[in-house]
Amino acid sequence: MITDVSELIQRVSPTKEEIRDSVAYFDEKISKEFKQKAETEEKRAHLVTKISEPYKTPIIDNMELSSPDFKSLKELALNEHELHRLNLKEEHTDVEERARYMLRIDERYNIMGPPYDVDWTSGAVGYAHQNIGEFGITPFNGQVAAAIGIFISPLQNVIGRFTAYVPITFSWFSWIINSGYSSTNGGIGVMIYDVKSGQPLLDNRAKLWNNTLVGAGFENESESTTYLSSTSAAESYFAMTEGDTYLVWIWCWGEAKYIGSPALSMASIAGRIPFVAVQSWPTR
Repeated sequence: MITDVSELIQRVSPTKEEIRDSVAYFDEKISKEFKQKAETEEKRAHLVTKISEPYKTPIIDNMELSSPDFKSLKELALNEHELHRLNLKEEHTDVEERARYMLRIDERYNIMGPPYDVDWTSGAVGYAHQNIGEFGITPFNGQVAAAIGIFISPLQNVIGRFTAYVPITFSWFSWIINSGYSSTNGGIGVMIYDVKSGQPLLDNRAKLWNNTLVGAGFENESESTTYLSSTSAAESYFAMTEGDTYLVWIWCWGEAKYIGSPALSMASIAGRIPFVAVQSWPTR
């Protein structure tokens, strides 16, 4: 008998309880990681600043960022993020990349698009819209994450292969006038949960940037564009049991930390998920 492998995995409609519990599991995991990383980064920032203090050479004396100055910079970063988000919605901007991606997709894949099943955010400023498949973050001296998820289930025991077409734009900068510490990092990932047990089966992450600046200086990356398929999180393989339900999260995170006189660090990620693709191979 020939099995149509393209039909071995299907979308399923989660119950309210499954959505609630799944979001809680994901939130607990990321929140715990964020807390641990924030504590470590705080210690590192103060230690590095203390060590470098004797070598401080003032460039501009008694300069501090006022509230209006900071507000203006924050608004500028948010406006830039909005432009990135709008550019992602322009279909003509990714025609060639989409065509290359589609060449790798054949009849063995299930293609699934929005509306997706669940979304989640943590921190400020972030957004995720499951109905249209858009997500993004703009961290300011803190940690932010955003995610969109889809529930799937196999009709028999299979090995699943998950991928998705996800264009991404990102930018960041670290700025110190006199002395201090500024760091920022961010990335994109795929995390897959077994809904029944609430345990993650796979955590596939790709860092988009990682920058640390000590002492006076300015470093940045402005409006870079990439795709999930171009990162180390491009493909995710995992074993699936007949009848069980799995939640696949596509998510991004970003962190920005600064202390100094004055110092500033900001970042931005905007992403869009036009469709995901799942391939499967029977294990019996």
